[in-house]
Amino acid sequence: MGRDILERNEPLGWPGRTVTTTNGAARATVEGDTITVRYGTGTTCLTVSIDARDGKLRLEAPTGDLELAAPTGAVRLSGAEGIVLDTEESLACAAREVRVRTGRWDARTAMAQWRTDRWQLDAGILRERAEHAVRDVRDTLEQRAGRIRLKARGLFQVLSGQTTMRAKGNTAIDGKRVLLG
Repeated sequence: MGRDILERNEPLGWPGRTVTTTNGAARATVEGDTITVRYGTGTTCLTVSIDARDGKLRLEAPTGDLELAAPTGAVRLSGAEGIVLDTEESLACAAREVRVRTGRWDARTAMAQWRTDRWQLDAGILRERAEHAVRDVRDTLEQRAGRIRLKARGLFQVLSGQTTMRAKGNTAIDGKRVLLG
């Protein structure tokens, strides 16, 4: 097993060869289908392996964080069969702007929370389903529509400090009994 200094743009070479950075802070070895990079202390900081059966490439930082960075460019992830982000902890995204283009968006979660100064939704069809729904609006709730139809299987109740109903045409109240006052 040879031991050399890693020069800029020098290939790692044959299996079993150990390459060390100029300052000795890290060394890399080729072991079968895996390149292992270790700190000078011997602790593994990065492994790059390829499974010859399916061609799957794995980049792993077993003892710490792994950062992919392009200080003067972009980092792009692409996959013909998709991209999977999988974690047992949290997934964070920090950006000035986030844009998503997709044919379908399917999100499933135990709880979702949005906080924003303004929310705008433009949709051809909007359908909401819920077991229980509450809207708490501090000032004004205004709905505009060509027609409004409300259907209740049970009680329909309106409670207010003051109620005004105006119609340009007829107003009809139909029921078995109409109780006023």
